[in-house]
Amino acid sequence: MGDLAVGLDPGVPDPIRMFVAERVAPVFADLGRLLAAPRDAEGRGFEAVILPSLFALLNALSRVFFHSATGERQSFMAIAERYPADDEPAHAIKDPRLFAEALHAHYGASLLHGLGLHMKRDGRYEPWRIAPVRVQGRELRLSVERLRALSSGGEALLAGLDAQSGWPTGVGPTLTLTTDSLRLELDAFYCGLRRLVRRLAEDKDLWPGALAVLAPWYAATLQSQDERAEAILGGDAAAGGSTSRPMAGGSASRDGSEHEVLRFAKGGGLTTR
Repeated sequence: MGDLAVGLDPGVPDPIRMFVAERVAPVFADLGRLLAAPRDAEGRGFEAVILPSLFALLNALSRVFFHSATGERQSFMAIAERYPADDEPAHAIKDPRLFAEALHAHYGASLLHGLGLHMKRDGRYEPWRIAPVRVQGRELRLSVERLRALSSGGEALLAGLDAQSGWPTGVGPTLTLTTDSLRLELDAFYCGLRRLVRRLAEDKDLWPGALAVLAPWYAATLQSQDERAEAILGGDAAAGGSTSRPMAGGSASRDGSEHEVLRFAKGGGLTTR
């Protein structure tokens, strides 16, 4: 399984790089193991666990990179419209706005309401009811699919899904419109979401906002690392030198790490390794 943080553009600021390495990559690693696991005789394998987890990850990313959006739906739409569908098969839904609307319908059914049911209510205090999805004036059901067969084995499939370019052999589009359904392919969604993480992390226009959000977590993480290092060394900094490593911008003090990140977010600049 490929490491998401490896291969990121060298200019990606350290807080964003650490966020990808320590918070995002482990989720993909676990989900990748489930995708590669053997399936039952009917081709099923952990879909009920994988899909809500992918949507939870997408939602978390929207809060980091689009935290200033006026609501949760707005931040979801903003990130979904950046989904990299360019390399997907020709019959994929590729229009950014339509893609975001279609993905949000699956998101609501899989994570917000649960169990794949598309539910709505006609007013704030009205009861919930199951309702069809309307896309381009058509009433459709939601369909979640997987590859029917693993001719080359699960690990080979996963290697293709982890690639950052091209499109994995045999994998369909993330979203398509069929005669009666709005179809989401789970394997494709995993692949596209991994690529979206890199697109977000390397987008310089998104850095200031993301750094402002991550600054307290980054400072606390560095402090925790220092405390663990001191515990390992028995608290004797003089014996092995200072355990405080300099910030990417050259600051020798961890106490100022949050300040340095916020300074970058406000336009002060931060040199990265």
